[in-house]
Amino acid sequence: MERVYSFFCSPDFLSKCDSDIIIIGNFVGLPPESINTLKNKKYIIYEHDHKFLKNRDPSIYENFVAPKNEIINYNFYKNSYKIVAQSSTHKKVIELNLELSNVESCVNLWSEEDLTNLESFQGIDKKYDACFMNHLYEQKNAKGSKDFCLRNNYNYISINHNTEHKKFCEILASSRNFIFFPKVFETLSRVCIEANCLNTDIIGNQNIAYLLESWSSLRGLELINFLRESKDKAVEIFEN
Repeated sequence: MERVYSFFCSPDFLSKCDSDIIIIGNFVGLPPESINTLKNKKYIIYEHDHKFLKNRDPSIYENFVAPKNEIINYNFYKNSYKIVAQSSTHKKVIELNLELSNVESCVNLWSEEDLTNLESFQGIDKKYDACFMNHLYEQKNAKGSKDFCLRNNYNYISINHNTEHKKFCEILASSRNFIFFPKVFETLSRVCIEANCLNTDIIGNQNIAYLLESWSSLRGLELINFLRESKDKAVEIFEN
């Protein structure tokens, strides 16, 4: 399998591509001419957010349903073999807005190394009241998380966005709560899932789709094993 950034995915490249199916992640940089070329190809859109909306945030609309004039890229989604969503809630939002039947959902994929890191920090002492991520992106609202900690006089620690995963797990596992108030609808927040893998509770808002999933009640090793088992199911979606 060859991996190519979307802005390098030219019509010429696609014409010469002999893969049975093309998996498209972030298509923001995909040239318009390449989108036309894809009409003759079998492709899957692996959707990570809401690129079918002009503002990419369904949370501002009642029941997550945007007005029709806010929908974009409709034909690109319609012509795809499959649209793979990040969660069942994400799948529902896509279906409500695009009214398409080719949408499936899976769980984000964790490497075995990452799952081992999560396993290695089970049961360690909780020495912080809370932690939060120092995200680069304003919509992740790191300031809101810090302000919440200050208002509640929490003994807190912040985690830099580029922290090595094993160290990240150690800090997260050492905190009783993970604070997260995203400004846009999060399709499946990996850090929130990892917090629950480490028996750290989440204090957040209605923009965390993961909390609406039926399996969000799992904790610790039970959740880690669920993620491990979900990898095989995710592969089936892309292969079938």
